[in-house]
Amino acid sequence: MPKPSLLIIGYYHLADGFRACANYLEKDYDVYFYPLSHYSDYKYDIKNELSKYINGETCELYECGLMKNNPPINVVLVWNMSYFTDNEERLETFLAIKSMVNHKTVYFGYNWDPIPPIILINQIKTRFITSLNCYLTGDGREIKYLRELGIYNYVYCPSGM
Repeated sequence: MPKPSLLIIGYYHLADGFRACANYLEKDYDVYFYPLSHYSDYKYDIKNELSKYINGETCELYECGLMKNNPPINVVLVWNMSYFTDNEERLETFLAIKSMVNHKTVYFGYNWDPIPPIILINQIKTRFITSLNCYLTGDGREIKYLRELGIYNYVYCPSGM
């Protein structure tokens, strides 16, 4: 029986923390990586390219180690979530990507950086978190804010998973 597929949405390359995470997950998943920051820097069409990749369809671009002929993705781990929570337009891009995916897919978000004490979770990040199946965070202060907002789709997950 084939392993389920998991896509890590990260920055530029499958390296450092992304590589360590992929190495751990490869025993249970076929792991793929999407270089979101690279595609953003070059102003590529992230909405169409990423939704095609999650659907297992042919993409226009395969850069930074993006693998061709991937199967439909079963699990998406959004590690570079700040891209989608930076502004309303980018959040809408993420929500559009999810709506363009034509099969059951589970979405996780991962925040390994604590939020500064003076910054509260904004409405964009809250909408992003609630659009996920599960949100992984290592920040106890963030968990407190989420509870106060009545959001419970999180798991405490400190760095190093």
